[in-house]
Amino acid sequence: MRKLIAIIAAIGFIGSTTLSPVLAAQATPGVAKSDEISAAAKKKSKKAKKSKKAELIATDISAAAKKKGKKSAKKAKKAELIATDISAAAKKKGKKSAKKAKKAELIATDISAAAKKKGKKSAKKAKKAELIATDISAAAKKKGKKSAKKAKKAELTVTDISAAAKKKGKKSAKKAKKAELTVTDISAAAKKKGKKSAKKAKKAELIATDISAAAKKKGKKSAKKAKKAELTVTGISAAAKKKGKKSAKKTKKADNVILYRIAA
Repeated sequence: MRKLIAIIAAIGFIGSTTLSPVLAAQATPGVAKSDEISAAAKKKSKKAKKSKKAELIATDISAAAKKKGKKSAKKAKKAELIATDISAAAKKKGKKSAKKAKKAELIATDISAAAKKKGKKSAKKAKKAELIATDISAAAKKKGKKSAKKAKKAELTVTDISAAAKKKGKKSAKKAKKAELTVTDISAAAKKKGKKSAKKAKKAELIATDISAAAKKKGKKSAKKAKKAELTVTGISAAAKKKGKKSAKKTKKADNVILYRIAA
């Protein structure tokens, strides 16, 4: 609009300046010359052409301005439509983001609930592992006590066996002494009976010596048996002690394994 006003003002200014000398020439007194009249006519025709050109330019400018106005209106409408589309898309995105946020919150709550459940399960497993560890340690202690009792029983049986072996040795010694006494008695009776009985006495002595030697051999064998019994008893007691140590080691290993599992 400002451009149109400026163009119209310029055209008016040009028209006023061109028509003023013509009017002045007509107002002057006297007869005008033909050359002056022709020059004035030429000037008028030129001014008319200029005014037509100015009018055409003004019409073109106004048409261009109208086209620009229409284009600007269309652009404004398109901009408004684009703005409405953008606002609608933003609203949709806002709704989608709100839904995603709600889903994320629900997922977070589910994850936290699952984590709490896992924590409770792990706590229960830890408690079970502790109970199992206590049961295993108690069982190991019971086994250790049983092995100790077995070792004590083995020692008692060994002492009983050694005592029995010693009693047998004493009995065999008594038998040997009795045999010697009987031999002496037999030899004394043989001496009394005379020379005839001397041979019998010698035979009896030889028999007695054989009997005494056999008795001594029996005593030695019983002593060896007693020693063997003592050695076996000591071996049994050592084996029982080894078993007790092994059971103690097993209990320690079981405690260590349980503690390692609980720590893991």
